Amino acid sequence: MIKKNFIYVASLWLGTIFSSGSNFIIFILLANTLPIVEFGIFSSGMSFIAISILFISFGISQYWLKVYGDKGWEANKLLKKTYVLLLINGIIVISIVSLWAINGPHNDPYTKYFLLIMISFVISQVLIDLVSAMFQLEENYYKLVFWQVLPNLIRLLLILLFFLIEYKINIFLISYVYCFVSIIFIILSFFYLKKLYYGMFYLVGHKKKSTSIVPEVNLSEVIKGVTPFGLASIFSLIYLQSDIILIKYISGNSEAAYYNISYVLFSAILIIPNVLYQKFFQSKVHRWVNSDTSKFLNLYEKGNYYMLLSGVFVMLITLFFSEELILFILNEDYLKSVELINILIITLPVIFISYNMGSILITRNNIKIKVTIMGVAAGINIILNIIFIPEYGSTGAAYTTVFTNLFLLFLYYFFSKKFIINYKKGNI
Repeated sequence: MIKKNFIYVASLWLGTIFSSGSNFIIFILLANTLPIVEFGIFSSGMSFIAISILFISFGISQYWLKVYGDKGWEANKLLKKTYVLLLINGIIVISIVSLWAINGPHNDPYTKYFLLIMISFVISQVLIDLVSAMFQLEENYYKLVFWQVLPNLIRLLLILLFFLIEYKINIFLISYVYCFVSIIFIILSFFYLKKLYYGMFYLVGHKKKSTSIVPEVNLSEVIKGVTPFGLASIFSLIYLQSDIILIKYISGNSEAAYYNISYVLFSAILIIPNVLYQKFFQSKVHRWVNSDTSKFLNLYEKGNYYMLLSGVFVMLITLFFSEELILFILNEDYLKSVELINILIITLPVIFISYNMGSILITRNNIKIKVTIMGVAAGINIILNIIFIPEYGSTGAAYTTVFTNLFLLFLYYFFSKKFIINYKKGNI
């Protein structure tokens, strides 16, 4: 079993590296090809798009993992209502994105068209995330890897093709490439989501579908269950990526470009804990908290220890090689990104541990506590960015991120420890 789990985790890591690596290479190619102003538009635009995606999906995929872990096949009734919620969210958010694209206070003539074309990307990413949740419920990690690697890989290959034929690369061509690939995966996603809707999939850890009649549920019940997960996802992205958007509109596209390079590198490092806790353990932890106490407690206690060691090791390696890495993949125009990445990676041990402690705070009713913590953190992050970005630019945003990560760890530790103590005593 240990060997099998290791192979699964290794395949998830490898797949995520390929997916994120393809995305990273795209960013590096564009950073070296596009004028720095256009790359800043691309960077800040993608951050805005990422926030829009989360407002549509609103934590629904994470909610699926929880309700199927708790209720088994009875969750099918809840799932069907989430499809209605997705449609409502999609109409509202896409309308807002369109209005912002047309009427927003953009300081360039290109942002409007870029955002409008990228609406297709918003829809495809929402659907890709939902299909990924289905593969997690099936614990079909090989399909999950393939599904998540393919979109970024196809985009990369198309962009490389344009480079090879020496076609002029600009922000509009890039947006058309994203749009083309998005349409393909929108079509494919509907095929899988139809199977999920009719219960034509394998649910690990639960017996075959019961033929008993499950009580009908209303949409308000689903909204109540989904909301904590949706808010958690949104708050997480706000304190991670709102910096880039604020930098664009306060300090300009060039500063946004510098910060985005450091953020992309930083995100690549976070593949390590992200794969473990978002793709491998997330579907399991909801089962373990109810049916396997020893595994649940081991995840918390041993996880903290291993994540601390891993975080320190990766931090030291990255600090040592950050300048050489950035100068190798980029030109000297982006040398400022070295300073920014070195600031961000100081908190790697903090973030690694936070992933483990945060995994405890998605079980039972703890998600409400986690959402509150993340909401406060997001608010603090925005306030500090508004204060420090006008004076210190992207450097101020980097230090704000460091403070926010420390704040999160402190509260995650306090509340996760409190839950574990009560869990051991059988009070929960």
